Amino acid sequence: DGLVERVVDHVLSMAGGPSGSENVYMVGESFGGLLASEVALRLEASPKTRGLVKGLVLVNPATSYLRSALRAQAPKVSGLPEGPAYLLGLASLLPLFTDEYQLPQLFQITAGGRLPSVIDTPAREAYMGRVALSLPGRLPTMPRDTLKWRLEEWLEKGAEQLTDARLAKLQARTLVVAGSADKTLPSTEESSRLCAVLPRCERFLVEGAGHSATCGSRCDLAALLRARFPELQAPGLRTTMKPEAMMPEAIPEAAAAAGASGAFGVNFGLVERGHPTVSPLDYWDERYLALPERGRGIARF
Repeated sequence: DGLVERVVDHVLSMAGGPSGSENVYMVGESFGGLLASEVALRLEASPKTRGLVKGLVLVNPATSYLRSALRAQAPKVSGLPEGPAYLLGLASLLPLFTDEYQLPQLFQITAGGRLPSVIDTPAREAYMGRVALSLPGRLPTMPRDTLKWRLEEWLEKGAEQLTDARLAKLQARTLVVAGSADKTLPSTEESSRLCAVLPRCERFLVEGAGHSATCGSRCDLAALLRARFPELQAPGLRTTMKPEAMMPEAIPEAAAAAGASGAFGVNFGLVERGHPTVSPLDYWDERYLALPERGRGIARF
């Protein structure tokens, strides 16, 4: 409840208060999907803030945690003693989060040939590089007790409390985005289930995407938001991925090696680089330090 209340306060501050004029669109990924749903329900429960949330986007939401492979495996890891056994246990969970295309696409990106279609400026490439280089430093910082607490207090209890009866009361327009290759959570099945429960729900499947890559190169999330919520559309802004990123495989051999067919292979979501490669030495250059525009009134958890 404390976390939900803090996020409610954050959303209200973004909107300019309960009677603010700023419309709010919330995006929640994985556990963030649980959190965003709870926040939306809390705001809709009050007459003063009802209708404030104009749209809700749930990406591989952990509403399905109780039926997931993560629930079957992660609690065992949290019970291991601190030290090498625990670190090996954490490493054993990594395959749940990946998909067959991530490494081949990462190679193309780092080799300088192709980029995700949304990375269309040097500043965005530098931002992507800064985020990527920060990940190794974040992975070892999950102490065992923290993992155990998050599994039990955030995921287990969060999924238990977010019942179908409560979800059916949610009036905000909702988009559920699911990676078809998510091994962490049964996201494809959950997207269908949620759209049968939520009153104003649509879903979008990201073909071939695993849990950690659903909002990666294979999905133009900003375009999906504009397609689902027409009031966000404006001249020059896309409602679909760039056409060149959805073309059939440019390298048939790579598609065959990945077991892919049609447009949903290793190159899906990637485009030829449109600007010179940004050196990792320049990722923190002041020219590239301005964060990419997220959009007014959009909160992501």
